[in-house]
This record gives sequence, C-alpha cells and structure tokens, in this order.
Amino acid sequence: MEWPLVRFFPGKVARSVEEAVRGFEASKQIARTRETFEVIWQGEAVGALSETRTDNVGYVRCRFAAAASDAGQRFSQRASKLHARTVISDPSLGARAALVSLADPTSRKMTAVVLSLSQDELFVYLPTSKDQIAWIEANVAV
Repeated sequence: MEWPLVRFFPGKVARSVEEAVRGFEASKQIARTRETFEVIWQGEAVGALSETRTDNVGYVRCRFAAAASDAGQRFSQRASKLHARTVISDPSLGARAALVSLADPTSRKMTAVVLSLSQDELFVYLPTSKDQIAWIEANVAV
C-alpha cells in the first residue's frame, strides 16, 4: 500500500476535498481546545503537549514537556534526531505515538507521526483517514 498522506506543501494537492476538510477540522479542533495531551510512546507516557497550533492541515506544532522518566528521555532523544522534511517525504522514518486528552483520559487515543522535536517544540502529523491510520500502524515504528 502506498502512503496515503495528504500533503499541503507547494506543488502538492489533497487526494480529495472531503479528506482535506476532515483534516482541517481535526487540526482546528486540537488547536481550538487548548487542552493538554499526554504523549504515549512504546506503551508509556513520555510527556505532555500544550499550546498546540495548526501548522497546516493535519500538521500540528506544540510545546512538549518530557516526563521525568527514562521513557521520556528516550523519546526526547529519538524525536530530536528526526528531521521533519525527511519524515514528511518518508513517514516510515518517523516515530508513531498516541495522544490522549488529559481533560478526558477516557477519550479515544489519536494516532500521530512524530516529525521532529526542536528544543521544546514537537511537530506531529495527525492522520485524517482510516487508510492513513492503518498505513501508519503498519509502517511507522513506535
């Protein structure tokens, strides 16, 4: 299966208007809530996201505070080695994580691809379709 990413960089177009709208609405929702999200990686809580802002459709930049744990430090080291342009070109080179609202821990986990971490700014991609989530789960390591 080919990577079904909807890219919105110069020269790139969405695969469908519906998918673009869903991605925009999902990004707007996470940016609008101003919630804090827990980051789950390799089955462990590794930190928290806050001050989210949509960078583009499905792409979100946020402040990241690593958990004071070995897992938090390992995640930070792994994410700091990622380069967004490279991961956007080949998402299998990123890191898969899950985001959970701290305001409602029973809410559904959101799948995310970590694109980069620079100082305390985490850059992630939130998939907008079931096909994208399936691709990420099959091809992007945690």
